[in-house]
Amino acid sequence: MRRSTNRHGLIGLVAALSWAACGGDAAESELDAGEIASDADEAVPNDDSGDDPSATIRFVNLWVDEGAGVAVDVHMSPLMGGERRLFQNVAFGTVTETASVPADVRFEVYRAGEAGADQQIGTHFLSSSDLEAGDRLTLVLGYTRPIREGGMTGGFEVFHDVGDVVSGGMPARSVDGALLVVSVSPANRVLGDARETFTFGSPGQGCLRPAGSPPPSTSPNAITTSMGGTAVITYDVEPGSHQIAAYGSDAVRCEGSPRIGPVEVDVAAGGRTYLFAYAVGADDLRLLAVRSSGGE
Repeated sequence: MRRSTNRHGLIGLVAALSWAACGGDAAESELDAGEIASDADEAVPNDDSGDDPSATIRFVNLWVDEGAGVAVDVHMSPLMGGERRLFQNVAFGTVTETASVPADVRFEVYRAGEAGADQQIGTHFLSSSDLEAGDRLTLVLGYTRPIREGGMTGGFEVFHDVGDVVSGGMPARSVDGALLVVSVSPANRVLGDARETFTFGSPGQGCLRPAGSPPPSTSPNAITTSMGGTAVITYDVEPGSHQIAAYGSDAVRCEGSPRIGPVEVDVAAGGRTYLFAYAVGADDLRLLAVRSSGGE
């Protein structure tokens, strides 16, 4: 995997290249089933490590192998210090609690209970130029096609939970309500050449409004889809609980039967709420809602 080297632009570029080459507390995380994962993680405290915590991260596991979701362990290796486990037994389709990490840190992901070079799924490096004190990041691990037959690879997507950037060079556009960030990369990577185009909306209410666009009453055609290379899209959504679904490319007004969902998404007034489209296979597409990790 590649290493990022500057603050805003390249942290997301690394994530994007990783995809192309191969993606606070527990009470603040929401699964598609509406429950918090009770076995998803055991954050290793940093108090005795001597590290200077620079950022807060949480980890989302959407990695599949041979048509099945797989639980993973997440380890970290600070620049000054040895490798140690950060999250344990992160179940497929779940999000961990948050943990503080130092600058200049590498994350390694393994099958749960099988840490070792031959079981490594993916790795990602965050440098001190990527991180600032108080940063909050959401790291998402998803499937990527192995370079060699029988190999295992995973790619990271990195999202900023606060600040003026969402992922890569995507700006955090102004909204009247709250910012909902949607990514379809985890699903598209599993689907491969059969990847689809999705439009997101609420049943009976039409399509969601893209962030930074005028209200639908003045711009009725303001509909964003995940076409081409646009795998991450942001929406302007009223705070509160919503039923949100992914519609196929033929449902341009988000009417009729959705392709995936709907699922309940609790959109916070501050910070960023996430919705991930992921898949086990072409006939098993799912949505995972992850609550905001805090206000701006």
